[in-house]
Amino acid sequence: MAFSLGAHRGLLPGGGVQKAQRSTGRTRVISEPAPTTSTQAPDVTKQLHETFGLPLVDTPGSHVERMPNGTYRLKDEFHKGLNPFEKLKLAKDPHAAMFYDDEWKRLAATPMEDLEAAGKMAEDDLDHRLKYNGFFHRRKKTKGRFMMRLKLANGVHNAAQLRVLADIVAMHPEDGCADITTRQNWQLRGMTKEDIPEILLRVASVGLTTMQSGLDNVRNTVGNPIAGIDPHEIINTLPICRDIDRYLLNEGRSNPEITNLPRKWNVTVVGTHDLFEHPHINDLAFMPATRDGVMGFNVLVGGFFSAVRCAEAIPMDAWVPTAHVVPTVHAVLTSFRDFGARANRQKTRMMWLIEEMAMDKWRAEVARRMPGGELALAGTDLVDPSWERRSLFGVHKQSQPGLNFIGLQVPTGRTESEDMYGMADLAEKYGDGDIRLTVEQNFILSGVPDAKVAALLAEPLLKRFTPTPGRVMAGLVACTGNQFCGFSNIESKRDGWRIAEHLESVFDFPKDLRVHITGCPNTCGQIQVGDIGLLGTSVRAADGKGKVPGVDIYVGGRIGSDSHIAELWKSGVRMDDEILPVLEGLVEERFGAVRLATPRPNLHLAATLKKKSHELKAEAPGAAPTHVCLDCGYLFVPEGGKTFESMPDDFTCPACSAPKSRFGKAEAAAPAAAAPPKAAGAHPTALDGSTTPVSLTLIEKESISRDTRRFRFALPTPAHALGLPVGQHVNLSFVDKATGETVSRPYTPTSSDRELGYVDLVIKVYFSGTNAKFPAGGRMSQHLESLKVGDTLAFSGPSGRITYGATGVFSVKDYATGAVVARPAARTIGMVAGGTGITPMVQVAREILARKEDIDIRMVVANQTEADILMRPELERMQVEFPNVKVYFTLDTPPSGWRQGSGFISEAMLKAYLPAPGPDVQVLLCGPPPMVNLACVPNLEKLGFTTDNILIF
Repeated sequence: MAFSLGAHRGLLPGGGVQKAQRSTGRTRVISEPAPTTSTQAPDVTKQLHETFGLPLVDTPGSHVERMPNGTYRLKDEFHKGLNPFEKLKLAKDPHAAMFYDDEWKRLAATPMEDLEAAGKMAEDDLDHRLKYNGFFHRRKKTKGRFMMRLKLANGVHNAAQLRVLADIVAMHPEDGCADITTRQNWQLRGMTKEDIPEILLRVASVGLTTMQSGLDNVRNTVGNPIAGIDPHEIINTLPICRDIDRYLLNEGRSNPEITNLPRKWNVTVVGTHDLFEHPHINDLAFMPATRDGVMGFNVLVGGFFSAVRCAEAIPMDAWVPTAHVVPTVHAVLTSFRDFGARANRQKTRMMWLIEEMAMDKWRAEVARRMPGGELALAGTDLVDPSWERRSLFGVHKQSQPGLNFIGLQVPTGRTESEDMYGMADLAEKYGDGDIRLTVEQNFILSGVPDAKVAALLAEPLLKRFTPTPGRVMAGLVACTGNQFCGFSNIESKRDGWRIAEHLESVFDFPKDLRVHITGCPNTCGQIQVGDIGLLGTSVRAADGKGKVPGVDIYVGGRIGSDSHIAELWKSGVRMDDEILPVLEGLVEERFGAVRLATPRPNLHLAATLKKKSHELKAEAPGAAPTHVCLDCGYLFVPEGGKTFESMPDDFTCPACSAPKSRFGKAEAAAPAAAAPPKAAGAHPTALDGSTTPVSLTLIEKESISRDTRRFRFALPTPAHALGLPVGQHVNLSFVDKATGETVSRPYTPTSSDRELGYVDLVIKVYFSGTNAKFPAGGRMSQHLESLKVGDTLAFSGPSGRITYGATGVFSVKDYATGAVVARPAARTIGMVAGGTGITPMVQVAREILARKEDIDIRMVVANQTEADILMRPELERMQVEFPNVKVYFTLDTPPSGWRQGSGFISEAMLKAYLPAPGPDVQVLLCGPPPMVNLACVPNLEKLGFTTDNILIF
């Protein structure tokens, strides 16, 4: 970013220009006077719009209102149901607090113990509002230490700037390091809050800034890493990216128009056929195109990754000239600011708004904010979809005669201060002084004359940062990992490096293999775009005792014009002993790897990744986790006397923003030390096996969803068990008063004989008039729906041919002869459930988990729509809390962004998510007859299962 020295103070929060504009007293947006209209816009707004040619447009229906200081505040009528981050911003506006009020100075000067004692507002200042300045408190892993993030347009900076960043890391070498990110940026680690004033002075002195790089702000602007030197580039993205940053930061004075977005936001400008910029995963992407002979860009919108959904950007059917790139950024950002959702944090990215508005309305809203109030239709795309993506590694000719750029690999993107000093020295000694970062976490030296190439390649630093990496190391991308991140389940950088070294030592590869590894569902390592993606999780240890780090393996991600999001290939793979043989088989089967007759020496360079002080200190045993997020597996550990129950109702998961209601207790879903069922006669039973029904009284009725209910019926006494062996069902009956007919249906309770005094049923109600094939609906389910607490219903049984005993043994009754035959004990049980067929599966799974049996459960749950999934919270909780349980959902009609299976049950699906056939494997089936008989059984037989392995409820 090119700033004159006279403008550097504007990069410092509270610097000269802003001081002159400050009012007296403490500025708080919430206490400002009435909001303004376009004709009453404050000077900062008018200046911003004049500088960048932006129209001032009123939006009467907007959810936010402009305040006199230029910031935006959520209108009072939209305060209901806000997520905690929106409440935090309402309580104290981060822009006003950190920029106008210089509160970062107060935080830096106040002792940590005083801040800790000052309550929630101070804690939020430290942990959240300070992110506005680019400083992130790593409370969970390295309390008192911070990570710092820059704004670095297009990832280009010079040697002097890099040396200043190295100086910052060198302030605490035992605690800090620097990582190249997947957005052509740096993240520096190890500093304390007391360092912040000096750090901000240092970065400002060389024209860098950390401003607006965190919280609900725009992330780093991405462009072609070889912009301006690429002989094959379509357009030079560097000046365009810098113009975007000039707008985002208001020439270093901060841009109050866009500091209160509903969520973070990403933008990229594409300049190559190679799509080095990864446009399809950005909220806004500019794709080079012409219209009527004028150079400009077609517009893609809505791409993002998150813990609960991943979506590729989609065309907006719009073209803008190059001069209107910044106005387009403004129009899209302010539309998102004005109408984006601010309730459920998991649904606040821009794509959710586009889908809610529909593309036509969204496009019209953006257009009216553009100069001239309109948008042209999409032009002629200039990106060649048949272009073969180039490697950036090694020596390449620049567009400037006699000059070269050299791409160097940085293993996992990790560097130390001495590495950064070395990079800066090489850039000045051999090149034009610039260092360019890539989204694959590597760097490029540019402007190297032909005569200096050989000497540069002989430099010792290039043994560590090689221009000729191996086929797997070349494509390795890794998130921070649990070395510093409290959300990560694995050591992403060490593990990824170790895996790459091993694969290269035993295989030859026909081309580079892109392996992306990430520690948690937030997917900072972008596993969805890798040939192979490794998603960190916790899995059952080999000896069955406790949990160990593991991964779910995704396959098939693509970048480029035929981009595609990777799909789950195998789940629950242990990192200690399973990952290497599993990946060996995968790369041979899917990626053409050829095993070497004699393995190459493995130098085990992953071991050179330095451990930091917090890892080397002997840690005292910590408090045990009490609750687990059912969406991402984050474990809540009580700290400072704060229990989970004491957290506010609007508490959200720190990892994936799931609401508090999506947490379950971290202990086992079934009783942790449940004993086997009592011997016969220990408790009286309500059912005796005869056809004579017993009348039970409804005591609770809960609505789980629009058409799903939980019914609880009282047993004859609180000491009674139902008397239902695991795997069997009851028959419910009633007399239809209109016809006099007795209506009877089988159901499997979701409770067991471990629960005394009651029986629970979870039932989907089939209402009349909702299905054309069955216009009358379900007679029994509608009768149940009509029951009121105090009404009775007839139960009889138990019934069924299958009974689960213990230790994996199922007994099967032959209805013709009455004989009961026990199947061989199963070590692994596969389950395929369709619709309400999930209830017997849950019954069996609960029994196995309650007994703590050494049995793996692999479950495929099929439904028509997401709303049809019964007992989903418990299923998700099971697989989070128990390493031996894996659940895969598949839908006939999945919603946009659905991340699991779609379509009918197939051979490939069963092969991927059920165990392989074997003498100690049983597969249970329950669901609609067409699914069981036409999809499940034939495909299982193709995979090698026989009638001895298959049990149909």
